[in-house]
Amino acid sequence: MGAFVWSTVILQRQKKAWADYAKKHDLTYVPGRFMDSPAMSGMIGSYFVSCFAAVRDPQDMRARRWVSVVEVKFPAGLVGSGAVGTKDMLLFLEGLEGLSPMLVHSSEWREAYHFYTREPEIAKAYLTDQRVKHLAALLGVKNAAVLLLYDENEAIARVETPDPIKDVEKIEKVVSFVTKHAEKLLVDEAERKAIRGQVSSQ
Repeated sequence: MGAFVWSTVILQRQKKAWADYAKKHDLTYVPGRFMDSPAMSGMIGSYFVSCFAAVRDPQDMRARRWVSVVEVKFPAGLVGSGAVGTKDMLLFLEGLEGLSPMLVHSSEWREAYHFYTREPEIAKAYLTDQRVKHLAALLGVKNAAVLLLYDENEAIARVETPDPIKDVEKIEKVVSFVTKHAEKLLVDEAERKAIRGQVSSQ
């Protein structure tokens, strides 16, 4: 009974924080039923942000757990196509058709980080030292599983954490952190063409 009461208290604190954050940023807020987690979505600057709850590892009941998910859709795609993630996302990455693992040679990169791409030469040309630094920062979110999916039309970063994120300041911190580093990963059309030209001339 005590655990039930405690989880209910946490859930209601989460609902209030998410409702307050949604109101502050003019997002759509869905409270869900009394014992359901809330959800919210909408534009934060030029990024479309979604926050909701999901089940992690649903195929294994022993590992089944709820996580808070923050998804941030970039205002534009990157160059080439690929997927990047932490070790918790490796099974998903390995199942992506047409993508192959690529080693990233940088002191910023960790063994737990994985980069999969369809066009390794394009990816290597895109990954400047600064972009590797910001990508590694995204993957380094503490106590979280992180995934970035991208092609030339769209890109989206996903952060999964067991933290219910039950205060407005924490939501602000997570969203601001992701968008700050995402900004440094963007590429404009001129650079996209330059990268493709550079690779095709090799």
